[in-house]
Amino acid sequence: MQLLSAPPPTGNTLWQGFLLTASVLTFWSPSPTMGLFIEQVPPAVLEDGIVFLHLRDKPPNIVTYNWYRSENYSDSGLVCGYTDNTHKQGGANTGREKMYSNGTLRMQGMGRNYSGPYHALLVDNLQKRFTTKTNLVIYPQVKSLNCTSNGTIAVEYQTTIEFKCEPQYSLTKYIWKLNGRSITADSDAILSANFTILTLPKVKRHSCGTYFCEAKNPASSLKSQALSLEVIYGPDVPILFPKDSSFPEGSNIRISCVSVSHPKANYSWTFNGKPRIDSKVLSINNATKIHNGIYACTAFNPANNLTNSTAKQLTIYEPLAKPQLIVANLTYKEEDDMNMTCLGKEEGTQVTWLYNGKPMKIARSAKISMLQSNRLIVIHSLQKEDAGTYQCEIRNELTYSQSDPFHLNVLGSRVKRKT
Repeated sequence: MQLLSAPPPTGNTLWQGFLLTASVLTFWSPSPTMGLFIEQVPPAVLEDGIVFLHLRDKPPNIVTYNWYRSENYSDSGLVCGYTDNTHKQGGANTGREKMYSNGTLRMQGMGRNYSGPYHALLVDNLQKRFTTKTNLVIYPQVKSLNCTSNGTIAVEYQTTIEFKCEPQYSLTKYIWKLNGRSITADSDAILSANFTILTLPKVKRHSCGTYFCEAKNPASSLKSQALSLEVIYGPDVPILFPKDSSFPEGSNIRISCVSVSHPKANYSWTFNGKPRIDSKVLSINNATKIHNGIYACTAFNPANNLTNSTAKQLTIYEPLAKPQLIVANLTYKEEDDMNMTCLGKEEGTQVTWLYNGKPMKIARSAKISMLQSNRLIVIHSLQKEDAGTYQCEIRNELTYSQSDPFHLNVLGSRVKRKT
């Protein structure tokens, strides 16, 4: 033990303070003093490190300081004592402790066995005793950390991957991270009781990425090297774009086949069950009705030899010619009746009349008559509010076509002068 004050004088009288304290403690069980406390610097202590135990909010006129490394105040548990400018080493002193005249205890080069309770006993000049205590924890230095696994390539839903973080340190928390984010235990990630082993049962695609572990305690931390995990998955059921399945004759058709897969999938197309092309995109130029049929796309993952397919039926139809809207007159006056006829393909088509771009509300109008399967419309007793743009539309189950618009102006009726 190192001393800060001058060497003690010779003789036995200077030890009376220690002897008196020891004899009194034989029959005394003190309780901690209110206000008095121990400040530990640094708050977290490493093995082989240095720590200071400072006494704060001390009562006045303290003449004796004793430090104990035990739950009791026996001489065998005494680390250091100080009274009348004299230092004393107790039975628990290991030579790594140093005490200052203000009661501060310094310890350095400590092993884990230094962890435990530390009690301070203070005595003032009236022999009044004051106590306080703290629990010192010595943490290990995390000097090395290694992450290993039983594989770096996995097949989705088939392979189980196990990561290990070594070595194991006491009083240390282990954290696993994937792509920089902490991993929590769930059905896809199982952590051992001490968190040093991470198990991914039958890995999923979202488990791919970069893994590392971190060992951390209040005084020390370290990250392991990173390990990458590749997950082979797919191909999922392909999706075809665009979703349209009907096209007019003469169209240039491009249909893309997309499947989620790692590695990227290879694609092939069949037409009515016969191979057509090995490509992601199906192209049909100047389509005709001979191209009607079922087109199927198959995605193939070369890493796991799995396939997935989807199909759609294409229909190539003859476009509808533009209908003609025939009107008897170009101008109309109020109270006139107006007839409009829609001329176009009749077989398999229906006619809809449009007013200002929207379907006419014919069912609720008593002034409108529909004849010849809606191909002839009569608007009775025109009013100025009937003015606007009219069109007819013919439609079948595949397509539609609209006539050129006709703009109706309704003139005011002439009023005869009185004679």
